[in-house]
Amino acid sequence: MREFAAFFVRTAQVPAEELPAPPEDWPADGESEKFLHWLVDFTENRVHLPNRDRFGDLFDAVGIPLDAMTTFKKNHRGLTRRPFVLLHTDVHRANVVLHRKGIPVIDWELAIYGDPRHDLATHLVRMGYSEDERQRMIALWAKAMEEADLGPLTEGLREDLGTYLDFEYAQSVFPDVMRAALALSADAGEQHFRAAGER
Repeated sequence: MREFAAFFVRTAQVPAEELPAPPEDWPADGESEKFLHWLVDFTENRVHLPNRDRFGDLFDAVGIPLDAMTTFKKNHRGLTRRPFVLLHTDVHRANVVLHRKGIPVIDWELAIYGDPRHDLATHLVRMGYSEDERQRMIALWAKAMEEADLGPLTEGLREDLGTYLDFEYAQSVFPDVMRAALALSADAGEQHFRAAGER
């Protein structure tokens, strides 16, 4: 966990001018609420709606509201402004290499520039930590940032982390449902459907 916290510090220390320029409509540095809303819009327009023709009946059957992302965006406002940094957005066990000198992190295709709270939230969810482990990781992350003179990144930590955790759970509903369906074989029976539904 300390190694993960140190990794997040290293990514936060990458100078913005060394990163590729973001798109012209990208939220300005520190506009955390606009960044969250960009994530919500991406989920809606690139994940949910394009798959609605194929999986819409299934989304409806498991109770995913058609306006899930719109409602999320409407109900999550007022985030604390924080400096933007380089984010990996997919730091979990399957994306690290165990090495005696640390834990190199691989699989950077989802890296973006934005609110560091998003990176912490995706890490906490995808690692499947127990509640005690989760609280320890949050404390280690905050301590590492403070010790690296990155205190502004910890502003609004407790208030806004819950919002990003909520988003991570909300956005994962779509790929999780599709994954469960796509894993079914052509001759799947009732027990297979039931198992997929439970997943």
